[in-house]
Amino acid sequence: MREIKFNLPDGATIRGAVYDTEEPAYLREDLIEIDLPSGWTIDVGWIPHEDPTGSYRIRVFWVYVSGTVLECFVKDRDCLRFLIKVISYYDYD
Repeated sequence: MREIKFNLPDGATIRGAVYDTEEPAYLREDLIEIDLPSGWTIDVGWIPHEDPTGSYRIRVFWVYVSGTVLECFVKDRDCLRFLIKVISYYDYD
């Protein structure tokens, strides 16, 4: 089992890890949180918790905005990596 790496902009910080596995113990509601230099945060979890038939939930929010501004679900790890890259490099200005 290996940790999935994400292409993130300079200054981004990541807490947690996503692994290349479908073992239920690694499919948690809280997997990673990425703080972007822009002030936006990407939160990734697995829904439903420990259920291999579930999917990754990606939520995007800003510390100064109340609530989630984007939420999407994907099953494929390559799609997850792509979406994290697109979201993290998007110019939010």
